[in-house]
Amino acid sequence: MTLVTFIIPTIGRDSLIQSITSLQNQTNQNWKAIVIFDGIEPTISIDDKRITITQCDKSGTSEIVNGLTKSNGAGNVRNFGIKMCETEWIAFLDDDDTLAHTYLETLFNEIDLCYNVDVVIFRMTHPEYGVLPKVSSINFHQYEVGISFAIKRKIFSNDICFESSHDEDYNLLCKIRDRGHKMVMSPYVKYFVYGVNRQEVHPEKGRRIVINR
Repeated sequence: MTLVTFIIPTIGRDSLIQSITSLQNQTNQNWKAIVIFDGIEPTISIDDKRITITQCDKSGTSEIVNGLTKSNGAGNVRNFGIKMCETEWIAFLDDDDTLAHTYLETLFNEIDLCYNVDVVIFRMTHPEYGVLPKVSSINFHQYEVGISFAIKRKIFSNDICFESSHDEDYNLLCKIRDRGHKMVMSPYVKYFVYGVNRQEVHPEKGRRIVINR
């Protein structure tokens, strides 16, 4: 049985419960989760043996991007969680985002369809930018991909990990792509940014794209 561990970094947002609920409502229940409070004591207690709640030292960083100060410590927190994982696959969920209830079901279907794949990237919806990667995209590009992906645990190493920046998701995927690992961009939208709570499958879809065949 294939299991997936979801890593959920959090700074204690109220939306965290909605994020976790979207995971608990999956049509396929072959998952675990690690909820990691970034530099603060856990603010929730959940009676679900599949969910581990822990904390790490504050990992927040900041940088100047186009004259604005952007904070981002999620990548460092994810690296902390990756070291705790034992399942074959690792996926990610932010504490202000939600999953389609068929995320896992579709993930396993993509793994079956694309033999020996190492990364599955889902389309996601963003309230400002719409569907990303774009429906017409035949590869992923800077500012057009987010954390809506799952990766085989064996891929992570000392030099393949998140490096904290405002492009950390894109940079990680680029490094994996450059190493020749097989990746698939699913046609389906299964991840919703900023707490959009949708139970229905999003109707928009692109093409299924295989990278590094």
